[in-house]
Amino acid sequence: AGDAPRFPGAPDQRTVGLRAAGKLADVGYEFQYANQGQYADAPDTVDADYYLAELSYSRYPVTPTVGWEVAGGDGNYGFQFPLATNHAYFGWADVFLVTPADGLRDAYGALSWAPKRFKFQAVYHDFDADEGGRDYGNEVDAAAAYRFTDELSVLTKFADYNSDGFAADTRRYWLQTTYVF
Repeated sequence: AGDAPRFPGAPDQRTVGLRAAGKLADVGYEFQYANQGQYADAPDTVDADYYLAELSYSRYPVTPTVGWEVAGGDGNYGFQFPLATNHAYFGWADVFLVTPADGLRDAYGALSWAPKRFKFQAVYHDFDADEGGRDYGNEVDAAAAYRFTDELSVLTKFADYNSDGFAADTRRYWLQTTYVF
C-alpha cells in the first residue's frame, strides 16, 4: 500500500500552543504562542516557535488593526503550517505559503471599512527573516466586496509584493462572485 502522502519538504512534527483572544469594550486582542518540535522520524532540526500579537479597535464601520507575527526559523527549519492557509495571514500574493528556513517576521497594519453591504480592506505587511533579520520585502493588499443579497456577493482583491531581492516581485488580482443556495 505504501506510505501516507506527506507535504513536500515537511517532516513529521508536533505542534503545541496557546491562544488568547477577546474584546474589552471596543478594543480587540489576540495573542498566540506555539512550539513545533521533532516527532516520529523527523530530524532533530525540527524546532521552531510561533508568536502572534494583534490589537484592533472597532468603531462601526471602521476597524484599524496592528499586529506582529513570527514564524520562527534558525536557518535549518522554519515553523510550518501544513494544514493552514498562509494566504490569509502572510499576504495575498502567496509568496510565503511555505515558511523560509530563516523564519518569517511580519509587522502589519490593516484598515477595514464595512458600511452596510460594502466591505473594504487594506493591509500593509513588512516582512523580515527571523534569523539574521534579512529584509524579505513588503506587500500591500486591498479588497472590496459587495453583498447584493444574502445569497449573492462579489469580491475583488489585489496584492502587490515588492521583494527587495528575496523573491520575484509579485502582483495578483482576483474577481470572485459567490452564490449561496
